[in-house]
Amino acid sequence: MRKIFLRMFSFGVMSGLMALCGSAWASDAAQKTELISPAGIVAVKQVDAVPHDGSLEGKRIVLRWNGKPNGDVFLDRVAELLEAKYKTATVVRAYRENPKTGIGAKEDIIVGGSEGQTKMIMAMKPDIVIASQAD
Repeated sequence: MRKIFLRMFSFGVMSGLMALCGSAWASDAAQKTELISPAGIVAVKQVDAVPHDGSLEGKRIVLRWNGKPNGDVFLDRVAELLEAKYKTATVVRAYRENPKTGIGAKEDIIVGGSEGQTKMIMAMKPDIVIASQAD
């Protein structure tokens, strides 16, 4: 008898809650909803490519790694190939010389985020920067 009473009581409570929720949903239907994109407006600017002579001979090539797995392995191989092909080029592995230049660096906040990292890369005086976005 007691189990039957508890079941009936529970059913009554649940029915009451559902009725309350149903009336709340009905009042929500009259509200207006406005969807706003958090991305904002993106302005795309046309930029001209930097003029170059088409050769990497004698150039300073800075390799930048974003800190994701195996990106350094890829860039190490790129460095080997560049050094073999362009004997007078200087290949700089930024991720070895200054680990703070990577996107995943824990020091991002300290060095000023991507702007600070860009300044560090530019301080290496590159003619070209090759970045690896590996995963």
